[in-house]
Amino acid sequence: MAAAPGTRLATWSLVCAAAVVPMYLVAYAIGAPLMAGLDVAEGDKLTTAGAVGWIAGLALVLLLPAPQAVGLWLGVRARRTGGGGRATAGIVANAAIGGFLLASGLAGLLVS
Repeated sequence: MAAAPGTRLATWSLVCAAAVVPMYLVAYAIGAPLMAGLDVAEGDKLTTAGAVGWIAGLALVLLLPAPQAVGLWLGVRARRTGGGGRATAGIVANAAIGGFLLASGLAGLLVS
């Protein structure tokens, strides 16, 4: 018997919560060549490259919690279609992880 739509959505929501590590690898794969292209020394921030560095840094900060945003959306849809506790767990996990990534990334950009 196939799982209910809410259960499937809730499961995918939890998978999105676990996508933190792969997203860090993607951000690193994009950020490292970007830093080399902008002549930013290792250990310095992208923001030292001026306006282009700020835009690139902000883009990378917004890229990191993207799976958690999708996971939140899936969790809410799952909750509305009968996903139960698993959907709630997906919502809470994605909100906590995504909020932390966004707050720490913005803090890293703004604090020198």
